[in-house]
Amino acid sequence: DAFNESILLSDRANDAETAARALVNAGRASLETKDLTAAETYLQKASARARPLPDTREKAAILIAAGHVLGRISRKHETRATASGALQAAYDALNRARDLAASLGDSRTCSYALGYLGRLYEDRKRWEEALQLTRQAVFEAQKESAHEILYLWQWQCGRLLKARGKIDDAISAYRR
Repeated sequence: DAFNESILLSDRANDAETAARALVNAGRASLETKDLTAAETYLQKASARARPLPDTREKAAILIAAGHVLGRISRKHETRATASGALQAAYDALNRARDLAASLGDSRTCSYALGYLGRLYEDRKRWEEALQLTRQAVFEAQKESAHEILYLWQWQCGRLLKARGKIDDAISAYRR
């Protein structure tokens, strides 16, 4: 209810950015309460509301958050999420965020978008694409010395390398 009120008040104030952020948060809350239909609806609306916003880091962050949570839905409920379009919406939001962050020269935000895209590919067992995207995420995080996210992508590299049978390389990634 609080998120819906925030969305309503943001709309009244013509504050599309706050409305989009509230929609993402409502989507997260709905996922936690296992209301997948509401979660997908909120997140897809957030992504759509972000589209006309000015090209800023905040817009990219909204798209990343929506894409990441939609990806979580697709991991937990693969058949339903694929049928509902949540998976495609996740890819779309994360690709738009990646492109926006790259155009802004924001390596940290670009790293998040690339890493979460890599996770979507990992979920679909598309190891090569996942590894390529994850390595790009590592590179972008290293450019910013963003150690707080670098570990996520090194861990993901380890999982991907392990899945491909490259155990020694996986161990090295885990150590990094």
